[in-house]
Amino acid sequence: VGALGSAGFHAAGTERATDRGNLILIGKTATAASIFFLFGLTGHAFGPAIGGVIIERFGMRGILLLTLVALPVAINSIYRLHWSVKDSDTSEVLSADKKESNSQNAYKRNMWVIVVFVLLVLFRTAPGMTSMTFLPKLFQDRGYSPGGYGFITSVYMFATAIGGLAGGMLADIWGRPRLILWSLLAAVLPMYYYPVIEGNLMYPLIFVAGFMNGASFSVVVVLAQSLLPNSRALASGLTLGFMFASGSLGAYLFGLAADLYPLPNVLQLNAVLCLLAALLSLFLQKDASAQNA
Repeated sequence: VGALGSAGFHAAGTERATDRGNLILIGKTATAASIFFLFGLTGHAFGPAIGGVIIERFGMRGILLLTLVALPVAINSIYRLHWSVKDSDTSEVLSADKKESNSQNAYKRNMWVIVVFVLLVLFRTAPGMTSMTFLPKLFQDRGYSPGGYGFITSVYMFATAIGGLAGGMLADIWGRPRLILWSLLAAVLPMYYYPVIEGNLMYPLIFVAGFMNGASFSVVVVLAQSLLPNSRALASGLTLGFMFASGSLGAYLFGLAADLYPLPNVLQLNAVLCLLAALLSLFLQKDASAQNA
């Protein structure tokens, strides 16, 4: 139930964030989306560190304490459901069929771009999800306490949040496909080395890996909206849903591989996935609709 609620919130929330950003920030939709995702990713960043401390002190039952923090958020959401919503004007209602037709035409026109985009999302998302999933296991095997590997996971997630914000801002300056290309290329080396490096050097490597992989998170969602401009909420929902699904699939496959091969070597495959995603982004740069979105 929580997952369904989160999915519904993010699809509608992303569409509203980019819409307001286009108005308030004068066309800087990637920046607006990155700000929207910043707070959620920041919560993910602090979660493992806080959870690790709670588990050490209170055991698994201590996680229930976080429910108390979530209750005010739930109450606020229920309250806001009763706010009046301004009805769409008549012209928007009359043009609904035309928008739907335009959306279908845009989908057909950009079919090959969407195929490349889907593969890019798959290869870009899997490294982030597998890193978040297996970082605790990687450092637990090295003898770290729950608080220790929770902190390391938080470093990665915090870097992802900051990278997402910086990536959104830079995408509005450099262009979305270009930001995706260079951020993923920059993620290749840290993704390759952080699973096998020990000592103090691993912390900056983990941070850079999270920062560079996270830089394209919100940009990918905004790019999806540009492919379906008249169905932006649908585009956001489909993209985020596919991100989570592909990330889960990647974590599952990496888990199977880690049962047969050393986990550090399996995690090094994330560097290959980042490189493949970067190469796929070259095709998006050649597409006029992506460049002018």
